[in-house]
Amino acid sequence: MCSLSRILKFFAQSLATLCASFVWAQDFTKGPVDTEQVIAELVAEVEAAVPGQEFDVALKLDMDPHWHVYWKNPGDVGQPPSVKWTLPEGVMVGELEFPYPEKIPFGEYVSYGYEDRTLFLATVKLSEDYPIGQTLSLKAEAKWLVCEEMCVPGRANLQLDIPTAAAGETVASTKWLPAIEATRKTIGEIASGGSIEYERTESALKIDLAWDELEGVDLTDVYFFVEQEALVDSAKPQPFLATAKGASVSIPLSEFADEGVPERVAGLLYKESGFDFLNGRKTVAFDSDLGAVAAETSLPPVEGPAEVVAASGGEVTSFGQALLYAFLGGMILNLMPCVFPVLSVKILGFAQQAGQDHSKILKHGLVFGVGVVVSFWALSGLLIGLRAAGEGLGWGFQMQNPYFVGVML
Repeated sequence: MCSLSRILKFFAQSLATLCASFVWAQDFTKGPVDTEQVIAELVAEVEAAVPGQEFDVALKLDMDPHWHVYWKNPGDVGQPPSVKWTLPEGVMVGELEFPYPEKIPFGEYVSYGYEDRTLFLATVKLSEDYPIGQTLSLKAEAKWLVCEEMCVPGRANLQLDIPTAAAGETVASTKWLPAIEATRKTIGEIASGGSIEYERTESALKIDLAWDELEGVDLTDVYFFVEQEALVDSAKPQPFLATAKGASVSIPLSEFADEGVPERVAGLLYKESGFDFLNGRKTVAFDSDLGAVAAETSLPPVEGPAEVVAASGGEVTSFGQALLYAFLGGMILNLMPCVFPVLSVKILGFAQQAGQDHSKILKHGLVFGVGVVVSFWALSGLLIGLRAAGEGLGWGFQMQNPYFVGVML
């Protein structure tokens, strides 16, 4: 019985250690966070916030040379950045807004993304009765995937503290105002009076853009960045044709496209040389649901206090779903032929225990079960701790390292 008590005590201590690692992982950092390939920081355009007024904040990512992160639709491969906000009472934040991307070729594939420095914007608004003189603390759990020849998942817990000022007071701008204003111009102008219609054929998505401003526009350097993931093949060319109402293009479908006609198509019409009627700006946005409303600004803000996710899309997995997927994954792994010899060894061990004292068998089972669980807790705690410290690690990350794979072979 004493041995069993020690086992349960060790089990409880391990659980407490794991819980502590989760708490520690939620620490937020003011200023830049270096995650090796990316330096992340939360910045604002103003030095102080005024109740009842809006201002822009930005998730600023500085990538090492040749590394890149992704647009809301990453193209053939990739994953877009996301931010989970922790907001005080009386504060609202809008959806994360993406500047227009560049095409990044990788072999036969093409991704949509950004290199060097990129700012992702979000609009913050304080309620009219937000306390003046109280520091506004914005916390953001930012996640991204950064790639060169291999990809590394990254994350950073960022915090930005801004004092509040009364209406009528002069509020100074920060050094980031020019960069934020320049990024705002790359998010996408509203195609005022324009519309988008589309139809799906057997092999392509045909898009018709109706907009008077497109009359006479040179379409040789025009490209349409489709917002929906896994809908079209981003590596294929887009031959635009002028029409009586504007422009038309047929884009080959992605091999991963769902069956049937998509419920919504939105995106950015990009012109390399810029649109003259937009004073040289390079993008204009279309959305089949919202008519002439830019997709980046179409979603309503979310309000604190809460933890809210601002991203380009994606599904939220419940705890029950995660358990189900974990169970199915375990079943698949254990039914693989390479695991059969290990299972046979365990079955032989069970056979040898037949007829032995039941308390001994119980202790053996508890030790074995606790050992497995605690081992994975230790690995999880180590992984969580390293990720909280800025390391870009994930399960199976080592398999992307060619040296590791070579040694394994």
